Order: sequence, then structure tokens, then C-alpha cells
Amino acid sequence: MVPVNPGETNYLKEDLGNGEKGVMPVITGINTESRIPYEGRVNYDVHFFVWAPGKIGKMKMILDVEAQKNFYPGYPIVTRGVFYTTRMISAQLDTEFRIPNYDDIKKVYSIWICMNSPERVGNTITEFGMNKREIVGKSGDMGRYNLLGVIIVGLPKELAGENDGSKLHRLLGTLFSSHLSAKEKGEILSEEFKIPMEPDLERRINIMCNLSEAIVDEAIERGWKEGLEKGLEKGLEKGLEKGMEQLVANFLHNDNHINQAVKMLGVPEKMVFSVAQREGIKVVS
Repeated sequence: MVPVNPGETNYLKEDLGNGEKGVMPVITGINTESRIPYEGRVNYDVHFFVWAPGKIGKMKMILDVEAQKNFYPGYPIVTRGVFYTTRMISAQLDTEFRIPNYDDIKKVYSIWICMNSPERVGNTITEFGMNKREIVGKSGDMGRYNLLGVIIVGLPKELAGENDGSKLHRLLGTLFSSHLSAKEKGEILSEEFKIPMEPDLERRINIMCNLSEAIVDEAIERGWKEGLEKGLEKGLEKGLEKGMEQLVANFLHNDNHINQAVKMLGVPEKMVFSVAQREGIKVVS
């Protein structure tokens, strides 16, 4: 597993010279909050650096990994990814490099794991980067420029089959699935991917499953409870209506797609629009 808390590392034995062996951090978690004066604050889901093989020795790279449950949040995800990568580069000033030593800038990646992706995106992996285009003549080598990359991993709404997409899609789809139990996830991870189900990993998988179940259960319970309490005062029909409205509101706060709300909750589109307007939620089709 990859530790992601600041200061936690995975270590690898490394030749330190003189025949001695030491340890160096291969993967190290760093602060998930970025604050730069006059540029505001950015919060990353998972933020860490890695040491990877390079042309000359080890190469340090800085990565951000984001879990995105809504593929259409109101803006293109790749554009947000570009912003995150440029932010990770500018944040390196006076930490990874000092002016004018720009060649010390570390390459950065922003990786987006997109759940419930549309059919055209499901089971795909797309990378966006900076490429050189010679417009007139051949300029040859002009230094390092490909310093940022945005990678979007599209996970389908249904768990990818063993022969669909890549093994990565199957692995991530298993971990993030809201339809598989912790036991089912453990079986797939151990049987298909040969990942030993150690107690700590089982505990983390259980937490993920329980959290997703708790969010759904809480939304349903709160919506029906509030609606039924009012129903005792104003009549069962009105109470059930309020309960459904609260359920719609809870749904929209997590997923602002009108079509999804209508399909998943079985409520009229008019009710979804009304609740969205009342709650101040910007919805999309």
C-alpha cells in the first residue's frame, strides 16, 4: 500500500556507495493543503512525491491523486487538472528550486480517478501533457519542457469485467464500488490481484464500505424522519412529500444531475427542480 500521510514513507534499500546499503523513501506523503500568498488555497485528495528511475539516477516527481464521483461537475475535469499541475509547479519555488535554477523543477502529475464515467470514457486512460511543435525549421534539443501531466482514469458505472479495459480499471472499480460488500472486494483483490488480505487492509476496506453505506442510510433516514414528523402534524401525505423532498436534497448535494435524481429516486423532474432552487443547488441535466 502507499502511505499518504505527511511524513509516512515506503523505503527501498539503496546503494550509498563504498559498498554500504542504506534506505531512501520511494514514496512519501506530503501536505494535502497548498497555500500561496495571493493565490488562495488548494486542497488535494492525495499528495505525495516518488523517486522513479531516470536517465541519470533517480528522478523525483510530485503527484496528486483525486477521486471524482461526478464526471460533469460543471467544468471540464482536465482543466482543473491543468490548474492543479501548474499550482504544484509554482509551489516548488524556494522548496525544490530557487531562481534562476529552473532545471531543478520537478515533474508533476495530477491523476483523476473518475467514477460513474459516461460510456465513451469508461474503461479508458487518457494523458494530457506539454509537447514540442516545431513550426519553422528544426531547433533540436532546447531543454526540459514536459514538466506536467494530467491523467484521467475513467471507471464505468458497472464494475469492469476481467476482459474489459485494463487490470487497473478492474482493481479501482472493485475498491470504489458501492455495490460490492467488503467480503466480495476482499475476494476479488486476493484471488485476481494476489493482494494478501492483511488485517490493516481489511480494516480499511471495511471503513470504505461502511462509510458509503452510512451516507446513503443517513440521507434516507433523515429525509423520512423529518418528513414523517411533519406528517404527524399536517397529515401523512404531506409528511411523505417532505420526506421525499429531503431525500432529493440530500441526493443533489452529492450529485447535481437531474436525470440521475429522477432515475434513482423515482421522483418527478418538477420536484427535483423545486428542491434544487430551494437549496440553492446548481443542477445539470
